[in-house]
Amino acid sequence: MITVKRKLHFTKVSKRRQRIQKDPVATETAGEGRVPWISRLIALAIHCCDQLVRDGEVAEQTELARLFWRYHM
Repeated sequence: MITVKRKLHFTKVSKRRQRIQKDPVATETAGEGRVPWISRLIALAIHCCDQLVRDGEVAEQTELARLFWRYHM
């Protein structure tokens, strides 16, 4: 049995198609220390929910889930 290990780099040709690159090109990434906005939004939601539980306004997190589901639908 022969095992071949090789790194492959893909580029998008269209929404559903990708092509293998012959020579890998360095891609630009987000700057160090930058957090995506959705991550900050989720962290804020978790913080607010935890605060509600700590203050006793909500008995437990399952109650929050039920409230969210009711207003979400």
